[in-house]
Amino acid sequence: MPYYIHKSKYVFIILFVILLLIAVVAPFVLPDRFFSDAYTIVLDKYNEIGYIGSYPLSMLFYKKTGLGALPFPVVALVQFPI
Repeated sequence: MPYYIHKSKYVFIILFVILLLIAVVAPFVLPDRFFSDAYTIVLDKYNEIGYIGSYPLSMLFYKKTGLGALPFPVVALVQFPI
């Protein structure tokens, strides 16, 4: 008995693959101005790490998990399912 993929599942898989490729390729193609928020979170120039506010909390999360030390394409793969 052959197994058929339903149309909705097929569309989901195609979209998943396309968006995954975009997530991996985007850091190499887009100019740096598109990553200014990411640089702010990863570099934390002004020591803003904390528990209140989205940027300080993101900075804390990236520092504690080690995501800030990874290249952007790898972080994109980690964040893609989220």
